[in-house]
Amino acid sequence: MGKNGVTGIIVCLESDVTNRIFHHHEVYAMAVPSASTDLAEGDRIFFCDTAGKGLEGEALIEKITFEPARDLRRYGLDLYLFGEELTRYLAERGLKEDATMLVLKVKEPTKYSKPLKCSLKVGRDGLYVNAEVTAQIMRENL
Repeated sequence: MGKNGVTGIIVCLESDVTNRIFHHHEVYAMAVPSASTDLAEGDRIFFCDTAGKGLEGEALIEKITFEPARDLRRYGLDLYLFGEELTRYLAERGLKEDATMLVLKVKEPTKYSKPLKCSLKVGRDGLYVNAEVTAQIMRENL
């Protein structure tokens, strides 16, 4: 369990990008303002569809690092974004190649047979999961 009762994070991605994670692209990265997080290795990352379908799946966070964006290209096909997509991701956020990225190496990705309902607002920085968030998602999926 991470700091402050955090047990994971929900991130929003397009379904086709999420499917890459379920098919051996096991490095997820996102821009962060500083090299700190409430996540811990062993927490979970949940993938929410940007089209509003809900939570499509999850994975176990195996390793957490902070790296400059330019170094992400070394992951090649293990990275969930292709080169041009990473460039676009940074440009859309007004970031340069030296931007600090939270890098999550995941394992045991699981795609749900049916997406879970999730009415929580998940921003582009994700949403930390704690007991309260888990309880709300469980209530929505009874």
